[in-house]
This record gives sequence, C-alpha cells and structure tokens, in this order.
Amino acid sequence: MYCPECGKDMRRSDRDPRYMVCDNCRKKFFRPIEDFYEDGDDFEDPPVIREKRNACIIISLILTIGYLAYCVYYWRYSGDLSFSSQLGFNMAHALVMPHIVAVVIAFVFNWIGVILPNRWFILVGAIIYVIAIVLMPIYFMFVILQMVLSFVGFGLMVSSRNKQQRNFAK
Repeated sequence: MYCPECGKDMRRSDRDPRYMVCDNCRKKFFRPIEDFYEDGDDFEDPPVIREKRNACIIISLILTIGYLAYCVYYWRYSGDLSFSSQLGFNMAHALVMPHIVAVVIAFVFNWIGVILPNRWFILVGAIIYVIAIVLMPIYFMFVILQMVLSFVGFGLMVSSRNKQQRNFAK
C-alpha cells in the first residue's frame, strides 16, 4: 500500500495493525477492515479467546436456588394452623411475596447473563437483588451475598468492546 501524501511504501504499525505508517512523511493512516486481507498479505487471524464463566455469578445462582428451595419448603409445608394463625400466615405470605418474586426475577436475569455472557443482564440482576432487600429488609441476610457476588461478577466480566480490542491487539 502506498502513502497518499508522498507515494512511498507504507508499513503496518507495530502497536496497532489497523493503521499504516509512512516512514517518509511520518503520517499514520487508518486501514479499513476490508483491506486487511488483500492478495499477498500474510495476516494472522486474531486468536479466539473463549470467555470462562464467572465463578461469582455461578455461586450466586446456586445460593439463590438454595434460598428459593427454602422459601418453597417454608411457605408450603408450614403445618396445620388454627384459623387465627392461618390468617396471620396468609398476611405474612402476602408481605413476603414481592420479595420472593424479585429474587426469582434477579435469578432469571443472572441466568440469562451466564448463558449469553452479557454483563448487563448480570448488572440488572444485581440491582433487582437490591430491590428484593428493600422490599423485605428483614430477609436481607438471605440475599445480601447473592447481591454482592453479582456486583463483583459484573465488575470482573469483560465488556464486549474491551474483548474486541483485546482480540484485535493480539
């Protein structure tokens, strides 16, 4: 490829192969992706990095499954109660239900984030864990660890933009 300024041969930049550098006039030009594979070029394909599943998110999912199993057992098999106790039980059940629904929704978002490796689903799941804590602050101890692990997992996941830059630089 020749320099559009001076007409001399250009070389590929050592730091970023997307750019061509002219040693004569010291100019740097962006080389479009389509031009990467011209006849005679010996470009190597960038290595494909397979992203590992985030252990923090997997642990959070396992803890959530355990908590939801506990909720099903506790609210389903609480035993025979008298009429007044049954009335109180139903009121407590109605108060806790939004918390449990929020935990289920957070679980679904984290699960989708693990399957698709998309960090934004993980972030939404972590925020919904926070909402679950706000809905029933007494049960914070059952959800706080999942919330923290989800935020840590979100921070550890590489964004798709950074992943593309890392793959391209190698």
